[in-house]
Amino acid sequence: MSDLATAPPEATRLPGRASLPWSLGDTDDETRRLRALARYAILDTPRDATFDDLVGVAVQLTGCQVAAIGFYDAARVWFKAAVGLDAQECPRDVRVSDPLTIRWFEAVESGTFVSVPCVTSDGYTLGCLVVADPQPKQLSIAARVSLAALARQVVHLLELRRTLLSYHTVVDGVGNVVFHIDEQGRLVSVTPTWAKLTGFGVVRSLGRALSDFVHEDDRDRFTEQLGAGQSGQTPPVVLCRLLRLGGADVPVEIVARGLVDEGGRHLGLVGVIADITERQAREVEAQHLQKLEALGRLSAGLAHEINTPIQFVGDNARFLAESYQTMLKLLLTYRKVLDVESGAIPWWERQELIQQAEREADVDYLAEEVPAAVEQSLEGVERVASLVRAMKTFSHPGTTEKAPADLNEALRATMTVARNQVKYIADEVLDLGDIPLVVCNIADLNQVFLNMVINAADAIEETGERGAITITSCLQDGQVAVSVSDTGAGIPEPLQLKIFEPFFTTKDVGRGTGQGLALARAVVHDQHGGSITVRSRVGAGTTITIHLPIEPPSDELGSAS
Repeated sequence: MSDLATAPPEATRLPGRASLPWSLGDTDDETRRLRALARYAILDTPRDATFDDLVGVAVQLTGCQVAAIGFYDAARVWFKAAVGLDAQECPRDVRVSDPLTIRWFEAVESGTFVSVPCVTSDGYTLGCLVVADPQPKQLSIAARVSLAALARQVVHLLELRRTLLSYHTVVDGVGNVVFHIDEQGRLVSVTPTWAKLTGFGVVRSLGRALSDFVHEDDRDRFTEQLGAGQSGQTPPVVLCRLLRLGGADVPVEIVARGLVDEGGRHLGLVGVIADITERQAREVEAQHLQKLEALGRLSAGLAHEINTPIQFVGDNARFLAESYQTMLKLLLTYRKVLDVESGAIPWWERQELIQQAEREADVDYLAEEVPAAVEQSLEGVERVASLVRAMKTFSHPGTTEKAPADLNEALRATMTVARNQVKYIADEVLDLGDIPLVVCNIADLNQVFLNMVINAADAIEETGERGAITITSCLQDGQVAVSVSDTGAGIPEPLQLKIFEPFFTTKDVGRGTGQGLALARAVVHDQHGGSITVRSRVGAGTTITIHLPIEPPSDELGSAS
């Protein structure tokens, strides 16, 4: 076997049957070498265009008819790539009269047979790059040095492949899909988790546009956002639904980044696809828990708000019942006195009976108090009805579909629900402008408004002084803006960046979970494409403002969020 790095140009024919490269000798070294080979997981893998290119270059360099990259298994040489060779493997035992082995010997004895070992950085010979021809050929030093470089490239490819396998193993372990798409949006590569996520085979998916696997309702927005990533803008984060073969759609989050070569040429996008089914379920559960927490804090106040009108409605009803009996007694006296059959009773006596009955009934008192009792009862019933309507509005069952809703009505309902908690702490000011209906998920926005009001009340309570909570709504730059302002202690500037983080809270232990504003941001930003901002000054108070589009874009992602 020739050492291509040092052999003279004429040493291109290698005599002797023992010169075949796959007889390595030492058993202990061979055991360790086989372990090293197994770490690369290369044996019996499908053809790879990159290895095919290397043997093609070897043929062009040498003019030989045969070139191959072979790896030494325990009893065979397995060829990852080959030109001019039909067999996939041949025996390593030089004594075996395998047809391919005989061809190798013929090349050694009468033609050209040159091999370059593929050696790892830790010294293990995994295989070789071999060129052979039935005719003798004299290779130049440049050709032989180039063959040695190709052999080193084989090892580099193995190392890269092992790194990618390790990376894919880690990524697959967390259930995410790593993908690469070209400038036309076609899949160039995708990790095996793709098949598990979508049911579509990896091989058949390659070459197809990634958008083909996106739900048709989400496709336009998906294409638009990924196009922004292609143009080198901020890496897009896309929420959409992927089609699943033979089953329901799967909600995913796609994070992608532009792939650019050294010359600045865009080569497509690389990114990660994450199944967010469980995350969405957790978010829904967190929203439910947040709503239960809010309702739990308000329940005592709501009970008081309902009990007070119910109590005076009950008192008035009892008063009206007693008054009815009194008035009925007076009426029966009138009937008795005016009865024609009672003609024997003198008129003066009848007049005295009527006056006595009126004194007992206290008609003047009843004339004054009965209308007032009726009016108070009606007010109480309307008060209870308004609370029930507010609770009904606030507790609107959540759905994934958006519908036009009156945000001003929702804000009034929120203040009605929260009034008992607010009225002892702050004055409430509603400054609601003329705004159009907003296409939204009103149940989730009700929760956002309630969280904002409760946070404002808590901030004022911490000051120990009575304050004011102002709620405004208006049309601003084509969007509806809703603000909740308080006269509380304010939020220090370093903390203003953290208030939307999950579990972050400035309240005392037991007064908050730190989920309210995090969920508010998720609802406003992620679900509705809006924004939420905070403006605060220590000692002056805080204003939280949300901006919501009046209607979702025509290519909205639908229910993916």
